[in-house]
Amino acid sequence: MKPTSNTARSLRALAVAMVGLASGLVAAQNPAAGGNVRPVPANQPSAQNNFLQKLDLKPSLGSMVPMDAKLVNEKGEEVTFGSMFEKKRPVLLMPIFFACNGVCEQELHGLIKMLTKETSLLDDKRFVRDNEGLQRVIPGRDFDIAVISIHPKETSDLARAERAKIMQVFNMGWRKLSDEDKNKAAAVVDSGWKFFTGKPEEVKKITDAIGFKYTFDEKLNWVFHPSAVAFLTPEGKVSSYITGYEYPTLIVRKNINRAAANEVGPRGETYLLGCIMLDPTSGKYTVVVDRVVKIAGVLTVFAIAGFIFIMNKNDKNKMPRGGAAA
Repeated sequence: MKPTSNTARSLRALAVAMVGLASGLVAAQNPAAGGNVRPVPANQPSAQNNFLQKLDLKPSLGSMVPMDAKLVNEKGEEVTFGSMFEKKRPVLLMPIFFACNGVCEQELHGLIKMLTKETSLLDDKRFVRDNEGLQRVIPGRDFDIAVISIHPKETSDLARAERAKIMQVFNMGWRKLSDEDKNKAAAVVDSGWKFFTGKPEEVKKITDAIGFKYTFDEKLNWVFHPSAVAFLTPEGKVSSYITGYEYPTLIVRKNINRAAANEVGPRGETYLLGCIMLDPTSGKYTVVVDRVVKIAGVLTVFAIAGFIFIMNKNDKNKMPRGGAAA
């Protein structure tokens, strides 16, 4: 049974509405279209940069970090950032804040998830190198991790609690290991993690050196910041970055091995920051749309457009020759 003309019109109207909805869903994935940031009024062009004024990442490959920056470790001791490089190993620098229950927590857990697998095979010689010949990377053995709070009010007590929590998560990931292997892994990994707080001006010396821009909102007691870690050479030079909160094993291994060789990553690489692609050569952002959502949205639009075409064809076939009756 073919739909009546009124039914077809109703279905067409519904389909048009669905096209608008599908297009809106695709646009919602595009930050420039207001998906992840608030839409910018046409009469307020300056508002477009409000979000990026609060946080930004401008990779400074090859830059030196300040060794004399003063920090406070999780034991409450005042140290310099240069103390992280005394063992002549690469350093993974993670600027976050400990009270954050958003992207900071995801960053830490993403890194722990990757490192738990690496460290669970600590003494198994069969797994020392992967198919590309890259050595597995173990914190406390091959590199060290410096987690620095960018919240001006956080103290060493919070840093110490965060460090303890991290080791608990590792222990849960090592549950299949024997007690002996677990203790051995814990001793190595525990020595490779350092948690710091510090005065804002001292912390900013470090974050400015890696191009990491953040803003503390006093009223909200919150820090707006990008999601990124920097890999530093044993000499304290910025070698490479990873943005986001996922740490692909192969990428981390490459970055650690590159930093260990005192090499700086190629400037042609790009780094993904949420829905924004950042080119370290120019420092410019290019909008990218999640491929799956984009493809799904396009297919939806085509499917609905085809439906409209069929409805129009049905209407034309039902009209009497010579046009509509008077």
